[in-house]
Amino acid sequence: MADLTPLARFIEEWVDAHGITGSALFKKAGLSNALYSSTKSGAEPRPQTIRALAEVMDVDQGVLFLLAGYVSEEQLEVRSLEPEDQIILSLWKKVDPANQSLVKTLLRTSALRDEEII
Repeated sequence: MADLTPLARFIEEWVDAHGITGSALFKKAGLSNALYSSTKSGAEPRPQTIRALAEVMDVDQGVLFLLAGYVSEEQLEVRSLEPEDQIILSLWKKVDPANQSLVKTLLRTSALRDEEII
């Protein structure tokens, strides 16, 4: 996944975490497999593509627009995060990008373990 754009990397990590394929995600969003391939290859997706993906992925549109390069982090408005979530967000920004994958894996593993317990 080293040569992927930030958006394509996010999509690949999301589909891996949710046990589906990128093609299945795009189909569920009403988008074509060709559009999935072009996004994965680095093509800039249209705003309506980002909105459709955000809805199906249950991800804030702002995150996908940021990853696609439509907006900067400064342009995003953080809406009423709980104080603990603000701390987590500030800590995440300090994590070395080389270690972010490890942190994400730990979070996914913990969440999956918690789901099995319930």
